[in-house]
Amino acid sequence: RGDEPYYPINTDADKALYARYEAKAAAEPKTVFGGRLGTYKYYDMHQVIDTALTAYEEQVAPMLTK
Repeated sequence: RGDEPYYPINTDADKALYARYEAKAAAEPKTVFGGRLGTYKYYDMHQVIDTALTAYEEQVAPMLTK
């Protein structure tokens, strides 16, 4: 008790904060936000690697071909 968690807890306050971050991120079309901080979720490391590779394939690589 009294410790601040190092990752988001799925509370209404955290959901509202993420919605604000998500709206700001939408204003950055050539920026990809990912991982624990970018998605505001807790992930195990294998999940972080998977989402990073998927984000590259689906979001970053198409930007490089334009």
